[in-house]
Amino acid sequence: MVDEATYKELKKRIKQLEEKDSTHRKCEQELIESRQIFSMSIDMICIADINSSTFLKVNPAFTEILGWSEKELLQKPFLEFVHPDDIESTQSVVEEKLRLGAQSINFENRYRCKDGSYRWLSWVSHPNPDQGKTYAIAHDITDQKQMVQKLSESEKKYKSLFRNAQVALFRTNLDGQLIETNKRYAEIAGYDNVDDCMAEYCPKNAWSRPEARNEFLEKIQKAESVSDYEAEIMRKDGSTAWILFSARVFPNEGYLEGSIVNITDRKKAESSLRESEARFRALHNASFGGITIHDKGTILECNQGLSEITGYSVDELIGMNGLRLIAEQSRPMVMDKILSGYEEPYEAIGLLKNGEEYPIRLEGRNIPYKGKSVRTVEFRDVTEQKKAEQDREKLQNQLTQAQKMESVGRLAAGMAHEINNPLAGVIQNINVLSNRLSRKDIPANLKAAEKVGTSMDTIVKFLEDRRVPQILKAIADSGLRMAAIVDNLLNFSRKSHSAFSTHNPVELVEKTLELASTDFDLKKHYDFKAISIEREYEDNLPVISCEGNSVQQVILNILNNGAYAMGGYQNSLISKFTIRIKNEIDNDMLRIEIEDNGPGMDKNTLKKVFEPFFTTKPVGIGTGLGLSVSYFIITETHKGTIGIESELEKGTKFIVRLPVERKKI
Repeated sequence: MVDEATYKELKKRIKQLEEKDSTHRKCEQELIESRQIFSMSIDMICIADINSSTFLKVNPAFTEILGWSEKELLQKPFLEFVHPDDIESTQSVVEEKLRLGAQSINFENRYRCKDGSYRWLSWVSHPNPDQGKTYAIAHDITDQKQMVQKLSESEKKYKSLFRNAQVALFRTNLDGQLIETNKRYAEIAGYDNVDDCMAEYCPKNAWSRPEARNEFLEKIQKAESVSDYEAEIMRKDGSTAWILFSARVFPNEGYLEGSIVNITDRKKAESSLRESEARFRALHNASFGGITIHDKGTILECNQGLSEITGYSVDELIGMNGLRLIAEQSRPMVMDKILSGYEEPYEAIGLLKNGEEYPIRLEGRNIPYKGKSVRTVEFRDVTEQKKAEQDREKLQNQLTQAQKMESVGRLAAGMAHEINNPLAGVIQNINVLSNRLSRKDIPANLKAAEKVGTSMDTIVKFLEDRRVPQILKAIADSGLRMAAIVDNLLNFSRKSHSAFSTHNPVELVEKTLELASTDFDLKKHYDFKAISIEREYEDNLPVISCEGNSVQQVILNILNNGAYAMGGYQNSLISKFTIRIKNEIDNDMLRIEIEDNGPGMDKNTLKKVFEPFFTTKPVGIGTGLGLSVSYFIITETHKGTIGIESELEKGTKFIVRLPVERKKI
């Protein structure tokens, strides 16, 4: 039997063996785990011989990163894989650390890959001189190195751009002190170089208006950035400059950065432009005409004068097609002038907002405007000018007519007296001859016929067969007609007011209409009774002081001429006279208008209508003296006026004005 002591010893020995076995299994497990870590690590792990500078063991990461096989790595000294430029620095660091007894050595170098490229590695080495080995881990930092290099290059470029930029760049702390700036900023601040500017210039104190800086800070604090903020700053020499601020604040980093642009010249130009525009607008609106600037017809600007002329507001005119201000019949001509760049004044027909047409004078120029060529045009309403010209022409015509009439009157008076006596003898002798040839009741005729062996019956029969009585009558009628012409000629020299008396103008006109209604002659191609009469008489008309018969003669002449014209006018309208009587209070004149709807007259006829012996009627119908005498009766005898308005196909209107008496009818 085993004694108790031996048993205890045996039991103790068994326990020791069990513990040793457990430790052995634990070591085996740790070794397995270490091998797994060694093999699976993404970093490069190796064991190297210090003395031979060779790898003893490398993990798979070496092969994956460098491309060499494990065998190739173990066959060569590891310094052969190091970049030639890094060998000396690597050895120097390792030797220095070993000399100092460092347990851990850190260094960086470049390792050559199998494809010839290099990778940057960061090493952590744990040397064990007693064993002659070192245990090391290398981390591939190629990407970090490249990033740092790019960042460094970028920073160099940034600094170069920052310093040489043509835009002024700056960075200040939150108190407004410069941290960094460039040459352009220094120039705007009035300095020759950046160093002096950094040392002396304080942006915080440079604002001409502190309240403007406070406003700027409020904006940037709310939005963290501000763009194109205009401000005026003080420069080194005390002068000022206008700048355009753009900045961003970084409160966490404690700074503000941005750019400034010198806009002093622009501000001066804007000020000059505003002054120029103000002067232009003052002249623009002070013009007595309308002024517009248009681009291919579209109105870009206009003055108040154009608004007053056309009836459109300025707002309505802006953006409008300017051709809407021109009457349709003038638009082609105006468009041609615009397209050809015509720069001389010319006349056209304008169109008001209410649709009325009026005469205008236009004058245009091509001008530069906001970077393109446009056209400025002056509108002039020449209505009054045209009216004045027409009045002057009318007065000149009246003066010429009066002078002509006066000359003709003197001539007519002399001619009438010279013709009157022999004409009277002719008419008288014609009557005597007619009596002697045809009167059977005159004893002397019977006695003379008997004396020559014939009878009055035979003589009368002979004369009738030869139509002698008709011939004598025609001679007598011609004589009477000549007498009437002579009588009309004498009217040119008569200026007596002896027969003047007051008359009711309505009664004068109505009596003349009654007289005209009795006039019916097939030779004249009209029946006055068939003509429609339209009356437009004002109430409370004044009486006129006139020679009643003469005024009636004037009205009758006008009515007869109008009736004749309408009688031969081939149209579908009913012949019509419109007679108007008005009181022109402003000039104390009574106005009588006689208007027909006949064929009208051309301009050449209008100029001659009052000339003596001018007529459009056939020979034997008119003498051409009726209107001439009428002109003298009204202008010379009554000191009034007589005028005519007419256009072809639009009828004719006579306007007679006579002085009035103050007494009303």
